[in-house]
Amino acid sequence: MVDRFSPDGGIFSNKKRCLLHTARSGEVINMGLGKVKEKKRQAGFPRHHRENRFNMYRLLSYAGIFLICCLLLVIGAQHLRQRKAEQELLEYKARIEKLEQRQEAAENEIERLHDLDYIEIQARNRLGLVKPDETIFQIED
Repeated sequence: MVDRFSPDGGIFSNKKRCLLHTARSGEVINMGLGKVKEKKRQAGFPRHHRENRFNMYRLLSYAGIFLICCLLLVIGAQHLRQRKAEQELLEYKARIEKLEQRQEAAENEIERLHDLDYIEIQARNRLGLVKPDETIFQIED
């Protein structure tokens, strides 16, 4: 019995019929005696494995697209909330500015009310009061 080394590194005897399929070309090599039926080898996985792999890639693609859409929706919603918050902030700043102006006007009025001359002018204008020994002349048109 003579042993030969096969191209793929295995050992086989002359008495047995052996077929070697080359991985790249799909050829059938007859290394033994007698008739050999050639088997055609499909490149890659059988069809059902390829379809499963294709379906898996399709599923992963859809999941990725779904995640990207969800991410865009979340980012868009946050952007809208941020713009709304900025708008409210501007409205509150404008309202604060108006209230500060009113407060300043009220403080000025309080200061003037401590001045006796201002009080006298207001009493003459609003209440029509006069000092003793004072004569009022009214001009009518």
